[in-house]
Amino acid sequence: MEVWQNRVERYPNDLTAKYNLGDFCQRTGKFKEAIGNFQQARNDPRWKGICLLKLGQCFQKIKQYRLAITQYDSAIAEIPDRDADTKKEALYCAGRLAIGLKDADMADKHLTALAAMDFSYKDVSALLDKVAEIRQKD
Repeated sequence: MEVWQNRVERYPNDLTAKYNLGDFCQRTGKFKEAIGNFQQARNDPRWKGICLLKLGQCFQKIKQYRLAITQYDSAIAEIPDRDADTKKEALYCAGRLAIGLKDADMADKHLTALAAMDFSYKDVSALLDKVAEIRQKD
C-alpha cells in the first residue's frame, strides 16, 4: 500500500496509480479510501467503466445502496461491449442489489440483459426466479 501511496503523492496526476491504490484499498476493506481514489481515477477514459463498477461495490459495502445502484448503472452504460466480463459483473452486481432493494423492475432489466449475454453466469437463472417471486408478492 505504501508503494501506491508514495506513487500517488509523487505523481498526483497519475490516474493509473490512483486506480491501483483504490483497488488495493478495496481489497483490504478500506472502502472509504478506495472511493476517493476511484472517483479521481474515473477521469481517465481507460479506467472509467471499471472505476464506476468498483465505486458501486464500495458504496454497497458501506451500505450506501442508492449511490451504489447509480454507480452500477453508470458503469453498465460506460463499459464497452468488448469488455464482456466487466460488463457482466456490473449487470450482476446491479441485479443483485436491485433484488435486495426489492426493485423488481430494475432487477429484471439488469438480470435479463445479463442472461441475454451469458445465461450460465454465476446464479443468474436463480436470481431471475427471485425477481419473479418478488413480482408475485406485490
